[in-house]
Amino acid sequence: MNISTVIIMTTLSIALGIEVIVKQLYYLSLPLVPSNYGPLAFIHENGTRIHWCTNELAETNLKADKKYLDKTQSNYHSVFVNNNEKFDYSLNGYQKKHQFYLPPVINKFIVMADIQTVNTYISTMDEDYDFNVLCGDYSYSGLMSEYGETFSKMHTKPVLMVQGNHDEPTTDFIDSITQRPMNYFQKVRNIGFFFIYINNGHTYLAMDYLNNNYQKAQGFDHVFIVVHHPIYSTGEFGSFDYLTQEMETFIDGHPELNIRGVFTGHDHLFAAFKRNNIFYFVNGAGGAGIDQMTNPSVAYDRIWAQEELHGPLSIINQNCLGYEYHLDSWMKFTRTEVSFSSNKVIYTIRDLVTKQVLVSYEQVI
Repeated sequence: MNISTVIIMTTLSIALGIEVIVKQLYYLSLPLVPSNYGPLAFIHENGTRIHWCTNELAETNLKADKKYLDKTQSNYHSVFVNNNEKFDYSLNGYQKKHQFYLPPVINKFIVMADIQTVNTYISTMDEDYDFNVLCGDYSYSGLMSEYGETFSKMHTKPVLMVQGNHDEPTTDFIDSITQRPMNYFQKVRNIGFFFIYINNGHTYLAMDYLNNNYQKAQGFDHVFIVVHHPIYSTGEFGSFDYLTQEMETFIDGHPELNIRGVFTGHDHLFAAFKRNNIFYFVNGAGGAGIDQMTNPSVAYDRIWAQEELHGPLSIINQNCLGYEYHLDSWMKFTRTEVSFSSNKVIYTIRDLVTKQVLVSYEQVI
């Protein structure tokens, strides 16, 4: 079915008042429309997966380490390079050169979530850092065209990512470009990351994965957990009781793992909590519309009196869970920058519109 057919049938359906048919046609057809983006470089254990999309069905070669890879005709291209240290690469037919590089010691990485489509600020700063950690929701409706809009604005820095609930309609697509299961562990030099997925009943599977694979994180200087849904949150959806209880139990039960923080999204704002010297961040203000928490119809029993909150919350806010651990919350587009010194982890929260630092947290280890 081509796009013209979709438009004609959509018009007829509206005229007939058959809204369901309109939605089905729109949903089924738009994912077939490719949108040019990339390359994206996904970090793997023994190499790097390079993914890109071309508007036209084409044989697009990737040249990496002076070798040409991938000669299949497609819109969506995914090639594995047996190198996750440093290499130059380019796409045949494009003048721009790219370089993949992970330093021997990680100095800084960036964390963002909910970067879907609208108000995407992720392309506005490309300063020196080592890689991106993305906490889910790269589209709103799970349409390929939306992924193209989001991914076309991404840095070409290396990427690690977990899926969000809005990515579920295209789970197979996300899996195909990252070549990852829903739950996985990834080491990046001296740092270990758990990426877990909990939407639609997957929480049990995710916690089973953590409980059965915690030993993978032993011996790392720093360990982080990345999950789309928040452990604690002052946002619209708040906390998820079972996830919060299970995560607290897991973290408390493994002090040997050097867990430093948990990065989440889902609620479209920034929030920070600190419990037993472990930081919990809601990074859901990466591009999607900000949750208006001063509006009772949005915030319900978590309504904010102003556009930012600071310090421990009162007991009336306990529906967010962890209210006593709360540090700060902002209704602003932000990202979290994680850097390291000899005995500290530093979390810098930056306003993506003004580029100003809102706050920095130091974690003595």
